[in-house]
Amino acid sequence: MATDAEVFVYTGPVGERVPIDVVRALVDPSVVSIHEGAFYGRKKLDEVELCEGLVEIGEDSFRWCVNSITKINIPISLRRIRNGAFFGSLDVRSISTMALKALEETHFVPASLLISESHP
Repeated sequence: MATDAEVFVYTGPVGERVPIDVVRALVDPSVVSIHEGAFYGRKKLDEVELCEGLVEIGEDSFRWCVNSITKINIPISLRRIRNGAFFGSLDVRSISTMALKALEETHFVPASLLISESHP
């Protein structure tokens, strides 16, 4: 991740305004669920850090980021990825975790995530 000044910290309340020009995002460790559409259409979003404790990524949370997300980590605590969460958003070449194997319920997880292995 970049320096703190360059990172938007998502703290999770419904209706929180995520800056339209956000490039790097850190989901605060207190967040259990990313609400529906939280990062919808953030076309400059390149890097997302999801912290341990996150259980759910809501419907359309990162939808239509126009294949801009090239780096994302999935915490082992994640259990649900809701419908369309990453639709039209991922250009991930590697993923940092084995957590996807632990998902209990999955809706529209891109094939690139399902077949990726853990990378440091």
